[in-house]
Amino acid sequence: MEAFVDEMKIGDFSQPLVDPAKAKVTPVMSPPAPGEPPSEENLSSTELRLTQEERETEAALKPKVDYEEMLKEAGIPLEEAAQIVDAVLFKGHYSEKIKLSSRVSVVLRTRQARDTSRAFTYLEVSKPLYEQHFNEIVSKYALAASLESLGTDTFVFPPQTASADEYEAAFQKRLNYVNNLPDPVLRLLFVKSYKFDEKVRVVLQEGAIENF
Repeated sequence: MEAFVDEMKIGDFSQPLVDPAKAKVTPVMSPPAPGEPPSEENLSSTELRLTQEERETEAALKPKVDYEEMLKEAGIPLEEAAQIVDAVLFKGHYSEKIKLSSRVSVVLRTRQARDTSRAFTYLEVSKPLYEQHFNEIVSKYALAASLESLGTDTFVFPPQTASADEYEAAFQKRLNYVNNLPDPVLRLLFVKSYKFDEKVRVVLQEGAIENF
């Protein structure tokens, strides 16, 4: 053992550490010489690498391309989608003015998580027996949670620092207003509210924010 240690001195590279006869040599692919056509082996390797890069690029771009196609089908310009995303991220909500007639408009905004929870709680308590009744409740609660203004009537939305009681009081005022609207007007608002929600759903679908 000592003789072996003596022979293998640290920093002594005068002797190979591995028996050359047993060493495994891996051929290294070298580029062709100037003016020499590339070999089939070099071409095959290059093609494989380029194909892999193309696949990786395509995979990275595909979600964005699909998203832009979906926006196009829904008739939503990419610039408008970006504005909606920015409003939700930085303001906490997105609002849109929608015409009901040549003289009257409604302003709707995106809802908060508390609005969804409130509607679910009411449905659990009321237990509507008919689908029509169920849909009526969902539509009214969604509209009341989104209604910023109708014509000259405007409504208060408390700031994020407000208490739960303030939120609920403001919502109840809007819900009472909705319940007292003429039925034809209410039905028209249901349609506008549904289209607004569908537009926001398309823009803010899962993974959409990564496209901006």
